[in-house]
Amino acid sequence: MTLRQRGGAAGSATATAEPVVKDLGTLDGVSRDLRESPFPIEADLSGLPDGSYQLSVEVLDQSRSLGTATLGIRLHSGLDALVTKLEKTAARLTGPARAEVLFPVDRIRNVNRGRIELRTVDVASELKGAETVTRAAGNGNDPLRGRAGDLERHYMLEPAGEIMPYRLYVPAAYNRSRAFPLVIALHGLGQTEDSFFDAYGKTLPKLAEQRGYIVAAPLGYRVDGFYGWGVAAPPEDVVARRRQELSEQDVMEVLKQVKGLYNIDETRIYLMGHSMGAIGTWRIASKYPDIWAALGPFAGFGSPATAERVKHIPQFVVHGDADPTVNVQGSRAMVDDVKRLGGVVKYVDVPGGDHINVVAPNLAAMFDFFDAHRKASRTSQ
Repeated sequence: MTLRQRGGAAGSATATAEPVVKDLGTLDGVSRDLRESPFPIEADLSGLPDGSYQLSVEVLDQSRSLGTATLGIRLHSGLDALVTKLEKTAARLTGPARAEVLFPVDRIRNVNRGRIELRTVDVASELKGAETVTRAAGNGNDPLRGRAGDLERHYMLEPAGEIMPYRLYVPAAYNRSRAFPLVIALHGLGQTEDSFFDAYGKTLPKLAEQRGYIVAAPLGYRVDGFYGWGVAAPPEDVVARRRQELSEQDVMEVLKQVKGLYNIDETRIYLMGHSMGAIGTWRIASKYPDIWAALGPFAGFGSPATAERVKHIPQFVVHGDADPTVNVQGSRAMVDDVKRLGGVVKYVDVPGGDHINVVAPNLAAMFDFFDAHRKASRTSQ
């Protein structure tokens, strides 16, 4: 076993080329079937500075190499003491504030159990955020309600037994005396709740500030949750079914959380997403058709069989005709069916547009479309 300082991304050539910072020795008595009998390893990492590392474990049969496994890890000195402190603080809190404090503890444990990827968690930032909430709560202040700006929020998703993150933007003009429009933004496959805030030229939060919108971006339980299956048949695989079910529940719970913290205009709640998030936009809209004032799917596809359920929801749809990842026909077919049923659709078919570059340039037009549409009074059949 060896430990390397990780200078590049996990699994990259740069990462594996880094010099060894510690030889962790050789262990005997490893089972021949590590899936049935995992081999626990205790490694002495004392004295090493905080940071990101790559653990490499080579499995040998006598002198013959059977293969090498690598794992990205992150070291943080004093972590056990800090976790204990946060848990004691959280025991005195309730509701969202408790979830804010316990989130890094929950994430660290889930990373260590292999449930989520290390890359999806910024441990140092989350611990800092938890300590900030701890200080505010200790001063008798409400650390959550009514705050403006670019915020990271957390809550307990009870069916999963996990604390979930979501990213939130609240414009500086927010005032609880009047209701504000809300956009729920769904990220693409492999991305996180941070994607719409940190990628696409950071265009979405800038426009939210300018236009006076609150934006909430859920994780969707996992980076590959697909936000449920809408009104179609659920996956046969029980693991996929649970992941997708919890993904949908995460989105709907984030909506509930934001409505509890801020004054939201019920006639101006919008749903948008990119790629997997666009697929999720159409899926969730078909299952909960009475919530949304308008939809904004970018580079996704919908099921024409659900067009009847979403025909009353105005839709702003964008897709590049040279998209190599999600074929443009998926959007075109959905648009055609909704239009045929009398729905309001503005479709932007971008000549030469690929999977990514169609998003940022069309977000302002999406807000224009949202500005023009409020939810009509309707009860689904």
